Amino acid sequence: MWLDLIEQYIILAKATTPSSDLVNLLRTFMDKRSSDVFTGDNELLATHSPSHRIFESDYPDIHKFLRNVANFQKRCSEGEFDRKQGT
Repeated sequence: MWLDLIEQYIILAKATTPSSDLVNLLRTFMDKRSSDVFTGDNELLATHSPSHRIFESDYPDIHKFLRNVANFQKRCSEGEFDRKQGT
């Protein structure tokens, strides 16, 4: 749900670059939320969100994190994620 909120904020703010507050909050969140589930999944989504691109050049770590979360959500919605296995 939080990913959708970030995307909506970027769209509604018509942001072309992320605010330093948003970058700092996302980095803090990334540190606290790090998980092996997201590691190694470099697959780009066909429906890659344009809002993620504002991070791509200046904040590649945040861009990769958002992309991986979106990939995880996509995998879950398609039934590829097995809660018992954790993959």
